[in-house]
Amino acid sequence: MASSLDTASPNTPPLIVVARGDHICVRRSGGYCHHGIYRGSGFVIHYWSPDSGGKQGSAVRVSTLVDFVDGGEVKLVEYGRRFSAEAAVARAESKLGQGDYSVFANNCEHFATWCVVGEHSSAQIEKVESGAFFAGSTEIARRLGPTAVTGMGDAAPGSGANMMSGLKTIGGGHAKNGIIVLAAAGAVVGAGSMCLAFRDKEHMRADERTARKAARVGGVVGGAGGVGLVVYSVGALGVAGYGATGLSSGLSAFGAPLGGGMTAGLAVATLMPLLCAALVALVVYALARWLQPRSTTQPTPSAT
Repeated sequence: MASSLDTASPNTPPLIVVARGDHICVRRSGGYCHHGIYRGSGFVIHYWSPDSGGKQGSAVRVSTLVDFVDGGEVKLVEYGRRFSAEAAVARAESKLGQGDYSVFANNCEHFATWCVVGEHSSAQIEKVESGAFFAGSTEIARRLGPTAVTGMGDAAPGSGANMMSGLKTIGGGHAKNGIIVLAAAGAVVGAGSMCLAFRDKEHMRADERTARKAARVGGVVGGAGGVGLVVYSVGALGVAGYGATGLSSGLSAFGAPLGGGMTAGLAVATLMPLLCAALVALVVYALARWLQPRSTTQPTPSAT
């Protein structure tokens, strides 16, 4: 447990209450947060560079709280399970002088998180990685449907006959089932992306873990709902029904967001469940955080 509270004084910025062993952060003008471990008595252990905010020569050093804050606002990074304050400070002090700084592999947040919970992680980097993975997944999903169907068709590539035969091959002899398979693939990728973005971590607060669990479930439900929406929409648009004419005209109309046509329709059919999974997961997460009371349970100290 953190202890030895330090409040506003001539040596610390106003309205700050921090405790020895706290993981604290302050937002910088570049939009990122800088992290450190409060050592007590107005000092912070963190990655610091003599190059006025640059990263050249960064090493784990001790700075005053005033220098660490640098006119910003300190915030506590809270946990549901963490090392004791003394253990966290001891771990931070054991790294003094370490200079192997890396933005993506060993930044200030990696360091502070390791000191407090023993996990070498950075929420900022994980958000970037999750965003990049999701962006890549949407591009793959957009191309996957048309590519797979065209490649499995037995007529001239890109023709309506080619796409219908490709859908039948994918669907085990039924074109409608082929659309379901493509949509389900998009749903799996979308739900997987959300499970990655909202993965569980034992050291997080109980309310955060609950919201993340709800988001993961929301991603799966949203993906499944997206599959149903694709199948219904393709059957309802164009010539109603799931015969060859109905599916061809339905896919052409369904592809309107990407310019129309069967090729665009196949892309949307794969992409929509992925986007539904992400949208539902994000909405459910926000609602869960809003509806449930913030966890007030003191963090459980764990052994070092």
